[in-house]
Amino acid sequence: MVLIEQETLIKDELNLPSSSSPQIAATETKQVHDGDDSDGFETASEREEDDSINDAVTSQEEPPHQVELNLITEDGPNQEKAMAEANEAKVEGNSLFVNGLYEEALSKYALALELVQEFPDCTELRDRIAKKTTTFTSNVTMLYYMVLVWLNSCLEDDKLIEEAMARANEAKLEGNSLFVNGLYEEALSKYQLALELVHKFPECKGLRAICHSNRGVCFLKLSKYEETIKECTKALELNPTYAKALFRRAQAHEKLQHFEEAVTDLKKMLELDPSNDQARKGIRRLEPLAKEEYMSKLKEIGNSILDRFGRSEDNFMAVKDPDTDSYSFYH
Repeated sequence: MVLIEQETLIKDELNLPSSSSPQIAATETKQVHDGDDSDGFETASEREEDDSINDAVTSQEEPPHQVELNLITEDGPNQEKAMAEANEAKVEGNSLFVNGLYEEALSKYALALELVQEFPDCTELRDRIAKKTTTFTSNVTMLYYMVLVWLNSCLEDDKLIEEAMARANEAKLEGNSLFVNGLYEEALSKYQLALELVHKFPECKGLRAICHSNRGVCFLKLSKYEETIKECTKALELNPTYAKALFRRAQAHEKLQHFEEAVTDLKKMLELDPSNDQARKGIRRLEPLAKEEYMSKLKEIGNSILDRFGRSEDNFMAVKDPDTDSYSFYH
């Protein structure tokens, strides 16, 4: 129907008679049957005119509306393919976005938008993709803000730590000066102040260990050996290889006649530094006392058991084996 309408349009423009008109058909018949010879046949000029008209009709370009119909027909599958590929890119972008791969997600959304930007029927899909892109931008902005806040917080923490360490070091130095002058109680207060200034900062474990060990030696000078052991133990919890804390705790154990514990600390010192003569001499001096302490404990245990049977360790004789340093008991 479109082609017929186009042909009619062309004939109208050229002022050609329509072959379907009854009036024209009758006239043509009359010319053939009623006229003389000259009227019944076309002249050469008439035939030439008819040929030119036919050429005009056959050479006319394809009608505009027919071309438009063909374009729509061709774009249909192209649009469907583009939408399918765009949806696939969008889904891939969503997956990347969920996994925190924001730059890769943004590339997929951009590809999806590019695939459908020339098709007017894809407005809804473009809007959804644009919304995802906006969400991405918002998340990046929020992430940037969070990182900025975290960095500022770190800078503030670093500043607080630096200030606290500076004040704690100052207090420690004052404590050292007081200790040298024999003012042990006052030195204890300064070391305690230093500990309070940095107690919540893990970065200050080394300084805290030193202050606890210094408090330990203050208590050692004040003959408060149990307190010395407590402070040195805290120092060793912060720094297990702190040789000074081991030695001071060994001294406190020796004062309390805990010879076995003292020898144990000295042996740890020797493990850390095999060339430590102080530890080696202390072990040689305290090991015999540690063995006596051990035997004394054995006797106490033995007497507690024998007492139930009306006996005591005096009824037994201990003989030492020189090869093994062990003891044999005889009744």
